[in-house]
Amino acid sequence: MQLLVAISGGSLLASCQRAALEEASVPTLADVADLAATHRAGATQLAAQPTNSATPAATAVSEDTPPSTPPAPSASPTNAPENAADRFPARRDEESGILVTHPQSRFYETRYRTAGPRPELDRAAWQLEINGWVGEPLTLGFDDLMQFEQREVMRTLQCISNPPGGSLIGNAFWTGVPLAAVLAQADIRTGAREIKMTAADGYDTSIPIELALADDSLLVYQMNGGPLPVKHGFPVRVLLASRYGQKQPKWITGIEVITDNHLGYWEERGWSNDCFIQINAIIWEPSGFSNPVSNEMTTLRGVAFADESGVASVEVSVDGGLSWTPAEMRPGPDPSVWTEWSADWLVPPVDQPQGLQLQVRATDGNGVIQRAVTAGDGLLDTAFPNGSSQIHEVVVVVNP
Repeated sequence: MQLLVAISGGSLLASCQRAALEEASVPTLADVADLAATHRAGATQLAAQPTNSATPAATAVSEDTPPSTPPAPSASPTNAPENAADRFPARRDEESGILVTHPQSRFYETRYRTAGPRPELDRAAWQLEINGWVGEPLTLGFDDLMQFEQREVMRTLQCISNPPGGSLIGNAFWTGVPLAAVLAQADIRTGAREIKMTAADGYDTSIPIELALADDSLLVYQMNGGPLPVKHGFPVRVLLASRYGQKQPKWITGIEVITDNHLGYWEERGWSNDCFIQINAIIWEPSGFSNPVSNEMTTLRGVAFADESGVASVEVSVDGGLSWTPAEMRPGPDPSVWTEWSADWLVPPVDQPQGLQLQVRATDGNGVIQRAVTAGDGLLDTAFPNGSSQIHEVVVVVNP
């Protein structure tokens, strides 16, 4: 029996074309198959350390110098959504039962500019300028940052452009320092409303001062126990809870405390200025690497993610949304980490090829439930401007 999988809203050809044009980094099918098998076997090891992590150099590399004509920014805050067959599962720590990380080399990447080199900064020469509506403007080096309290957190990161079932989501361990503690050294003045953050590649965005001072807002410098890879913001990036990656700039070099509202690069182009995570759930299995047999039990599984209210419930449908069954959930340590879900499914008998629509929907802690699939929705249409909360659907064709 064969199982064919298609993702509602886009074709493999279209995804591959976009990936080629926008430099998306897609793992090989062999890599994905190996990772899927490892997941099903219940792997216990943490993700391997990256092979391309940046290390301090004696001098900054030549790519630090911006080109005379900067490459054009991408059309949306994403490289390109990968096809379902190119996704890879997280790995689980069997002792704790908590989802652990994607390998750094396969953690999704998005860039403000999809062409041209990434900023490759010298950690020893890196500086963070903090100025604006403060009593004590600061210039901090990396060693200065190491004097603050160090924290390690597990955190899920998702791009606001991620379509239903897309791969622009990942989970990792991050190590850094509280952003509030750093800002306190600058003596923020009364009346501050936002902080404007600037990155080495020219990207900028802003967040409310209350979010900047939240206990779980960090400046991070490690990912999965090793230095941040260049593509993920070496040497330092911002990490927030319950916000899309659009508000968490990589390669951060400047923070300006301001008394008004600032619209950053993507916000000026119509994307959300709040960037709260919309409730969403993803089907990881079945995929093209599993072949359920008629009249036998198989397991549907995936992840769900929400804002700070958390994931309250996950349901699955095997009849195109006509009926729904509760799934088993395994939440992370807090709402800033995705929830794994699973549900057993008795594959029905078929006498001839038959298409089945598998769907998953989640509800967040505020009672907000994902919306139904709409025939006219394009691959990214449901994401603009606030992020997608459309139900993810996988069509499987079972042959006798």
